[in-house]
Amino acid sequence: MIDYILRTAELNEIEDLLKIVFQAFNRPIPTDIKDQEKLLIDLIRNEMAHFVILQLDNRICGLGGAFFFGKVCSFGYMAVLKEYRNRGIGTKIFSSLMEYAKHKNCETFTLYASKLGEPIYKKFGFKARFYETMYNLPKELNMDALTPKKIRMGDKLPKWAINLDIKAVGFDRSKYLNIIIKHGSTLLLIEDEGYALISGARIGPLIAKNLETARILIRESVLYDADHIIIPKHSKLPIELFNVIELTVKAENKNRMMIKGKELQRNLEYFYALGTYAMG
Repeated sequence: MIDYILRTAELNEIEDLLKIVFQAFNRPIPTDIKDQEKLLIDLIRNEMAHFVILQLDNRICGLGGAFFFGKVCSFGYMAVLKEYRNRGIGTKIFSSLMEYAKHKNCETFTLYASKLGEPIYKKFGFKARFYETMYNLPKELNMDALTPKKIRMGDKLPKWAINLDIKAVGFDRSKYLNIIIKHGSTLLLIEDEGYALISGARIGPLIAKNLETARILIRESVLYDADHIIIPKHSKLPIELFNVIELTVKAENKNRMMIKGKELQRNLEYFYALGTYAMG
């Protein structure tokens, strides 16, 4: 590869980069792309996100992002336009992001890989963990047998929810989640038992101490017009979830959670849904 430029993305390029991500995976441009742009710019300004682009033939042909949570770095938005694939572009972008994260003294590196991306990340030493799958939610849920619980909306995560989230995922991402809430996601809370975020029509994250709390939060999210959920298929996920809620697969391509570096101490039994999904 000759005459390529690898550099940090400028803030005024973020909308165009989002369009490249959707173009790379043959997805329509969403109507809320301006909202997504504002969120990413906010994260970048808060030093919680960093984007790298690669230009070839005077054209941006690939990009990737890194998100920072103290000593933990999570990668996303990895995309290369189809006509530029198999030239090592994705590898160059990811190498740059890894080096940047190491300079920020990150010790744990995580990502959710599509089938297309998984072999690349294995070359970098990432190890596969559990799958995640996107499901459609039914329009109506029968919850007659559930114990009524008080649900309230919030404008930021309370301390108990932050602590529960840390137990579930193994690191503090509260600043990131509160920025998402500030940008319009709906926060539902059941005191000391669990919370759910609704972003557009998606539920996630969903963190709960037990299946009953998770079911109530899912039911309430459907009332707020949520229509899909991304479920991690880890060993602690109660299989009863699929018996009590009629879930149908929305996206056939499963994602794989992958990790490198220091392992995270997580209580996966609290971890019912994610907020992100790799497109490829």
